[in-house]
Amino acid sequence: MSNVIAVYEFSGTGFNFPGFQFPSPATSNWLANALNPDRFTWQQVGYPGWVYPMETSINTGVSMMADLITSTTTDFVLVGISQGADVISNVYDELRTGALTAYRSRLRAGVTFGNPRRQAGHTFPGCADPGGAGINSDQLTKTEPLWWDFANPADPAACAGNATTGGPAVGAVLNNIWDYLNQTADPTPSGLTSFIENLGVDLQAGLAAVSEIITQVFIPSGAHNAYWTTSQPLAPSNTTVASQLAINHINSLA
Repeated sequence: MSNVIAVYEFSGTGFNFPGFQFPSPATSNWLANALNPDRFTWQQVGYPGWVYPMETSINTGVSMMADLITSTTTDFVLVGISQGADVISNVYDELRTGALTAYRSRLRAGVTFGNPRRQAGHTFPGCADPGGAGINSDQLTKTEPLWWDFANPADPAACAGNATTGGPAVGAVLNNIWDYLNQTADPTPSGLTSFIENLGVDLQAGLAAVSEIITQVFIPSGAHNAYWTTSQPLAPSNTTVASQLAINHINSLA
């Protein structure tokens, strides 16, 4: 096959910790089975997906993707879900300003669902701004048109700080929770310390942040997991679910 585009997918966080790992699914049928097989190859990258220490897990994913990019010659698409979206956002930065700039021209698209690093105001063409920004305070900047972020307004991972997820006070606590999880095995859990301090200052915001994570992230029916069942806020008559919009977009690249 000539001019085939490689699609690399990073799944979200599993119930995984160092030394305690549930097997990842062998395939991701929503995407792998929907791509034009004559124009695309698909690979789910098996990075750790740890709950904690998440930074180590994310850095491992970035390193794995860097190895794939530097050892191949094909154009590629990056797809990331939740923690996987954070991974590919870091790879995107490496392609633009870091160690992978020599391979930047091969990136055809980036597609994220529930991106913790979503830049405020950024979604994808035709989609209304859901408000807020990624739960990771280190958000993307100067995001380009080739980068699509699917972000449900009630998803605290991608829209922390908007009215739906509790506003700026709750968003600040959500950032602190992420800071705690997104670290290496640091004996001084600064994010947790900051979170506890925030609870002392604003107990209501702290409890609301915990509630947002439980109801919208951990529960399967929550907004963070709804990109395969709900439409994005496009035109009122457009009821295409986010995942199908992503499939259509990727297939259009061939």
